[in-house]
Amino acid sequence: MYHQSAGPRREHSVSTENVSYVKGLPLRDAYEGELVALDLEMFSQSEGRLHRPHGTFACLSVSFERGLDGTPGVRTNCLIEDVHDLRELLRRVRRGKWVFNNAGYDIRQLRRFVDIPQRSVWDTMLIEAGLFSGWYDSYGLADLYRRWTGNVISKELQSEFGKVSMLSDQLRAYAIRDSRSTLEIAVAQNAYISSQGFSIKHYSLIDEPCMWAIMDMSPARIDVDGWLKLAEFHEAEGLRIQEELGFNVYSHTQTKAALKSAGIIVRSTNRKDVLGPTTRKLRAEGKNTGADYLQKVIDARVFRKAASTYGKEWVDQHVEEGGLVYGDFWTIGARSSRMACSNPNLQNIPTRELPIFRKLFISRFDQGVIHVADCWQQEVCILAWLSEDKNLVAALRERRDLHQETADDFRLSRRDGKDINLGLGYGMSAQGLAKRTGISLNEAEAGITLRKQRYPDVMAWGDRQRKNAFAQDFVETSTGRRLWINRYDRQWERHAINLPIQGTAADHTKLWFVLCHQFSRSERIPFRIPLVVHDELVADVPLGENEQWKGLLASTGALSGKEVVPGMDMSIGVQVGESWGAKNGETI
Repeated sequence: MYHQSAGPRREHSVSTENVSYVKGLPLRDAYEGELVALDLEMFSQSEGRLHRPHGTFACLSVSFERGLDGTPGVRTNCLIEDVHDLRELLRRVRRGKWVFNNAGYDIRQLRRFVDIPQRSVWDTMLIEAGLFSGWYDSYGLADLYRRWTGNVISKELQSEFGKVSMLSDQLRAYAIRDSRSTLEIAVAQNAYISSQGFSIKHYSLIDEPCMWAIMDMSPARIDVDGWLKLAEFHEAEGLRIQEELGFNVYSHTQTKAALKSAGIIVRSTNRKDVLGPTTRKLRAEGKNTGADYLQKVIDARVFRKAASTYGKEWVDQHVEEGGLVYGDFWTIGARSSRMACSNPNLQNIPTRELPIFRKLFISRFDQGVIHVADCWQQEVCILAWLSEDKNLVAALRERRDLHQETADDFRLSRRDGKDINLGLGYGMSAQGLAKRTGISLNEAEAGITLRKQRYPDVMAWGDRQRKNAFAQDFVETSTGRRLWINRYDRQWERHAINLPIQGTAADHTKLWFVLCHQFSRSERIPFRIPLVVHDELVADVPLGENEQWKGLLASTGALSGKEVVPGMDMSIGVQVGESWGAKNGETI
């Protein structure tokens, strides 16, 4: 990896003592383009809570790339302890290249005290994730510092800021050390990128502006009373079905024994991997009695799981006055570079087994509507573009429903057809297909053969991907984002195929989100997006902005497609209704 080019490094601890810094405002302004690292510390801060920042200002440490006289390589440090100095400090460093580790958190906190307009920043965490996604899964300051310098810094004192209300000399040294370390990481990252000739187009085009867009996201709103009633119903229904079955559905032993008594032999009681496919297989074989029995087991689990996950505790923890819910979205939260959400994870609200929860996401405006915009067959379009399969491209341009065609081939539902398309696109075997859908192995093999005949270039592309990934240990999205492959992972061949598709899809969705943010600002329309879910943007819009946002969502999605997958028509559908999960509404 990157530190290996310089040879093995001996790790050693870096002391927090004897750190030289200027207390108060810096003695000079930043030079044009100079790297200036900023690190914020808060008393009683809530770590990782983006939309609900709280606590009181402790200090802002600043480290300059140059000395007082402009000498390169001579680090200058200062420490701001008076919150009233923040405005002047930011004026003095305006011409510099601001550097943060996790800029989204620090800037959101700083915006509580001083106006910070959107500008270019260097986020060492996002840069690292963009360069080495899949190779590393941690991008904290200490981890990055060790990787880039071979040195170790301790973060033990971080927790002390939550226990005190005044700075000690030790905490001051700690704060300065953090900004100095951030600066060293940024210098090393820049040098590495330049020496390797890497493109970080994805950072400037997508990741950095996505971070700013996330800061301006609006809250979602739920019908709290309806939500609690739904959770209570699910709990009662789950218990009723379990009582009817006469055993604990969460007990592997009891469930397996009960199924065996009913003539159903399963190797495990995993709901998604075994019970679901087995149910579909029994239906296909005409064994409806067994399928109905197994479905009751699944239903009992689904209902009780929903009640425990989304019950009163969930509401008490995450729902604020007026039914408002703020999801903490992260620019890169998955190996594929997809956005992620936490506290709570709004991307995991059920859409298949219990879609009714989504119907309880409603407008926060007295006269408002919910716009649900999604990209038509997004990953299939990307697969067609990557593979250059003429048959697949033609099918998409004819607006054929490929998921339904596949479902018809296998005599399954359209939802199963979608799973099969994506699974086969990702290199799913006949055994995997049979296991997932409940069809026979012979049917699965016949279906895969048919697909190879229908889309030969897709299969050829998959073979090339596996060969290239094996040779170079990474794959790339259309924007040049590298996604690393671990060949010791049993799933590495699957990752070699699916990561470029998922990663390019993530780039498309994030750029779509970014363009919505940029266009809304340029047109002076308030930014109304509370949810981003894979290939879907959700906007909560007052009735008076309805037409503007319908057009904005559709046009920006198409523009993003032209940038990320040029030549493919990334068609955007927009449904307008009273809730996130409403089926009625208008589609454009």
